[in-house]
Amino acid sequence: MTLSAAIMLVLVASAPLLGWIYHEPRLIWITVAYAVSIILAGMYIQHEAILVRQMRFAAIAIIEVIAMLVGFASAIVAAQHGAGYWALVLNQLMMTLATVVGVWIACRWRPGLPARGTGVRSMLSYGGNLISFDVMTYFSRNLDNALIGKFWGAYQLGVYSRAYQMLLTPMQQINAPIASVAVPALSRLANSPDRYRIAYLKILEKIAMLTMPAVAFMIATSDWLVLFLLGPEWHETGRIFRLLGIAAIIQPVTKTSVWLVLTKVRTRDLFQSGLIG
Repeated sequence: MTLSAAIMLVLVASAPLLGWIYHEPRLIWITVAYAVSIILAGMYIQHEAILVRQMRFAAIAIIEVIAMLVGFASAIVAAQHGAGYWALVLNQLMMTLATVVGVWIACRWRPGLPARGTGVRSMLSYGGNLISFDVMTYFSRNLDNALIGKFWGAYQLGVYSRAYQMLLTPMQQINAPIASVAVPALSRLANSPDRYRIAYLKILEKIAMLTMPAVAFMIATSDWLVLFLLGPEWHETGRIFRLLGIAAIIQPVTKTSVWLVLTKVRTRDLFQSGLIG
């Protein structure tokens, strides 16, 4: 929670800088509004982690669906009343708020006052390396958008980001649910190397079977997909989509390597690989 508050303050403080970089003053208050969602997310991260550890995936799925519906409904109503781009901001805020309410209802754990001798030191070391890796990954994966928006403009950024999102969204819909099951399941097998190896390879096989043919099909039909999903005005997206697809063929498989270092408590190795990446 403290870390979320710190990130929120940093983001709020950097809002004027973002507006200056992109010559768009409207970005200032949009950034401030999104910063609020960070502090809200900090209120449910621990509860959601407990639900995952307990493998209560049905509860998590219900919460996510309800939160998504609340966000969509809020955005649609706001857009109908002339909110413009603020409808998208409201979507994120309401979705996060609904998630907070849902996980606090589903998970009865409540935070208490700090205490000594609780064995937190090892968890802080584990989490510190993981957070560092996530921060590096976040900035490296968003640097492309920042540079394109700064030097090439909004239209080129729109074309690129649509292609990236079109390719990334189906992958996330497959990998994210599998990861939420695979990580706690592999953690329980960490002390049984043979069972661990068999379980991981079986999961890897299923991911490859689901994603590789799907991405190959999307690359082959990219022009039609762009026309169907985005419309003729986004035709330039298809060319970028095909190029990004080369990496997307193997990315769902390679990303599972993160599960190995997480479940084997080797986040320092993850941090070092993140530096190289």
